[in-house]
Amino acid sequence: MSRHHTRWRNGAGAKARARLARTLPAPCCRCGKPVTAEMRWEADHIVALDQWPESKPYPDSLIRAAHKSCNRAHGGRIGAAKTNAKKKADKKGAMPW
Repeated sequence: MSRHHTRWRNGAGAKARARLARTLPAPCCRCGKPVTAEMRWEADHIVALDQWPESKPYPDSLIRAAHKSCNRAHGGRIGAAKTNAKKKADKKGAMPW
């Protein structure tokens, strides 16, 4: 698991999912369509864990239900943006040929 997920390993993810399961059906925090217990869904962080200060506990109010596909697509867009920003920064110092 990556560095920013170390806080999610101690069972916090399972606890958040169990808490959210009791609130279903609920709207997906990414697309707004209903999430039901029968669907493939995940506990989604509204503020990415790598953006949250390690010294502060992550509040339950920022964890919502999301379709698995919506959560994965959102994470993929964030990852791609970070990768593209790094590539763009690397090209600034490169020789133009």
